[in-house]
Amino acid sequence: MPKSVNLRTYPPTSYFPPQPSQLERHELEQVYLDLRQNYKGLSISRGQFAGKVQALRQQLEVQEQQLAHVMQTLARVAQEKQELYAVLDELEAVNRSQKALIDEVKDEFEAIKEDKSLSLLERFNRLARAVYQLLTKGITIPERQPPDPDPNAWTREDPASVNRAILNEFNR
Repeated sequence: MPKSVNLRTYPPTSYFPPQPSQLERHELEQVYLDLRQNYKGLSISRGQFAGKVQALRQQLEVQEQQLAHVMQTLARVAQEKQELYAVLDELEAVNRSQKALIDEVKDEFEAIKEDKSLSLLERFNRLARAVYQLLTKGITIPERQPPDPDPNAWTREDPASVNRAILNEFNR
């Protein structure tokens, strides 16, 4: 809850006489005391203002540190998200590879089953070859690219960065 601000009003400079020589002694003393009191109040409020400014600067520094921490956390989460998407892409590629190999074996099995001209030994050999290819081809896992240590590297325009970006796109 914000504190209520007690603003003190100070008289304008026109309130004070421009020529002190026109004043009598007691009026001059009263004007001097008024000026002194107003200056004292202004000095106090300037000190309070400076204290508040310093406190606000400290709070701002703390909030900037918290913001920097949040930004680092967001950057880390974004990097993890990219890595998870890369793993997901790899898993999808493995799944497609597995399905293709299994479909090849099923197709060969169906072809063997429908071809009545083959002897039992020929059928067994063709089926054994299909299973052998399934086992020897195995599951191909795509090679992972190491993560770029600098996430803003794509913004650089030096020849090495441009060539690396072109090569990475070509190898995809």
